[in-house]
Amino acid sequence: MPNTFAYIALISWPLVAIVIYRMSRMSTLTATFWVLVGGYLLLPVRTKIDLPLIPPLDQITIPAISAAVCCILIRKVRIKLLPDGTIMRCLFICLMLAPLLSAITNPEPMFDGLRQKPGLTYYDAIADTVGNYLKILPLLLGITLVRNTQDIVKLLKLLIYAGIAYSPLMLLEIRISPQLHTWVYGFFPHQFTQQIRFDGFRPVVFLGHGLLVATFIAMVLCATATLWRRKYRISGLPIGLLVIYFAVILVLCKAVSAWLLGFGAMLCILFLPPKVQMRASIIVTLFIVVYPLLAINGLIPYQKLIELSTIFGSERAHSLAFRFTQESELLEHAAKKIAFGWGMWGRHQLSNSISDGHLIGVLGTYGIWGYLTETGLLLSAFIYTVRTAQRSRDRRAIGVIAGTMSILMLVMIDQIPNSSLTPCFWLLLGGVLGVTSRMHRQALRQRQRIRLQSINDLVFIGNRRVFAPVNRVHVESLNAGRS
Repeated sequence: MPNTFAYIALISWPLVAIVIYRMSRMSTLTATFWVLVGGYLLLPVRTKIDLPLIPPLDQITIPAISAAVCCILIRKVRIKLLPDGTIMRCLFICLMLAPLLSAITNPEPMFDGLRQKPGLTYYDAIADTVGNYLKILPLLLGITLVRNTQDIVKLLKLLIYAGIAYSPLMLLEIRISPQLHTWVYGFFPHQFTQQIRFDGFRPVVFLGHGLLVATFIAMVLCATATLWRRKYRISGLPIGLLVIYFAVILVLCKAVSAWLLGFGAMLCILFLPPKVQMRASIIVTLFIVVYPLLAINGLIPYQKLIELSTIFGSERAHSLAFRFTQESELLEHAAKKIAFGWGMWGRHQLSNSISDGHLIGVLGTYGIWGYLTETGLLLSAFIYTVRTAQRSRDRRAIGVIAGTMSILMLVMIDQIPNSSLTPCFWLLLGGVLGVTSRMHRQALRQRQRIRLQSINDLVFIGNRRVFAPVNRVHVESLNAGRS
């Protein structure tokens, strides 16, 4: 159970946000990053404040609300309520409707073999919708606040600073075992045995699980690699040594999935051309969209993947086999209400199941409607970003956006076995959308200027039209002679 300080930390975070936003030297984007990501990294997990008529307030929703309110009231920023683009807006609205559709189709209670779970009401639908909106609110903040490529670079630098500040706590837990959450907040949020790997410990710090810490440091590693390749500087720090430092910490996190994703994405950033990185992100997202359909129809080679995992030891192979078994059972359960899902209150789970993958959880909770709208929103955002960025002539800007897309691709792949769509992910995605949407508007304005210039460059000689390269003084004299 959380101690009193855990609730004090949650309640006091809005006050911390006010202090941060009151710092005149700190930009709105920087303040927003530290409120969102700082809350995610420092506040207690599995600790909620339940108030009537609103969703539970926790380490995700409290920083999101605090950042939005401070942007509006202190920095006088008008936050966009919906993403740009007709397709993304429609998908966003459909995603917000998913809890309502699930509630309408799940009014009856259900028995999962161990306990009875209640039917859903319209109140549940409203609370779930508000909760989902607050989780995605960092996306809208990123779209609003990130205006150019330099802002993306600033976000990547802030992510690196966060990794530098967090790494001593990680190294401490690697040495002594995960204890910080227990010392500060009075309880350990997960099974301790899952944090023991390769005769050592995974760091957990305040994120609840070692896999989330490993995913975070993999994102930091890729951000560092992106700026290193594009020859950016980070406050005089040797960025090449930072890449090595974060790579060592990622290895010490002892998470095989984070190793594969983190080092794979880093190699893509360092050695692949930017356009190839962007196309790869779209291909990966397309695969993620169709993954449940492939799994339901037996087209995922589970057995071969388990055999390959024996490279990392029999324990890892057994762990992967267990995950695949759980995934198959949950997919079979989700198929019973494939349209709009089972809804909230854990109705998408079975009594003996463990739901780790975000994608399977979304499919089971909101059905194919919620799954396609969420993955479709992400896919459309990726496609829009890639199509717009590829038209830019600024190679350095394209490289930064491509590196950021590789970081987002890393997190997207991680949604198959795990659930790690954090505020940092949504803020980065909103950032690249904000940059590319402004690129798109600038390109449209440039085309309009060219058209207007072309129209203005048309002159008349009698009844004939000719373009501006003709001397206008000579044309006027000809027309005067004709008259």
